[in-house]
Amino acid sequence: MQKESWRNPEMIRIGKKNHPRDEPRIELTPLVDVVFLLLIFFLLTATSVQHTFDITLPDAKSSLPHSTELTVEIAITEQGDILLQGKASTLEIIEALPQSSEVVIFGDEGAPYGIFVKVIDALRINGIERITIATGIPR
Repeated sequence: MQKESWRNPEMIRIGKKNHPRDEPRIELTPLVDVVFLLLIFFLLTATSVQHTFDITLPDAKSSLPHSTELTVEIAITEQGDILLQGKASTLEIIEALPQSSEVVIFGDEGAPYGIFVKVIDALRINGIERITIATGIPR
């Protein structure tokens, strides 16, 4: 008769689950790499987007097309913000424009009148005489 051992191999396996050791897994590292590359791409492209302001020009029957060569464009928004060549500006910067500049003012029809006066005054104090106020062509 064989001597029975208190270590029965079948008893040792009772608590263990029979899972295959080479179970397929989803690798997340390449996915995280792609997500970070997309994030960097969107951050870089979002900063290069130019923000434009919605300006509604008042209509005038005497409107003429203007040449955009060698002109400085100043926009005044409905909220009273001053934009020089599409970027936020101040009256001090407008006063520093060269005297040989030709200035076109694009003012929203709802913009405060006082801002128009201050901008034109700053241009004239600086000696700029060629000032044009842009208007829309009546429909």
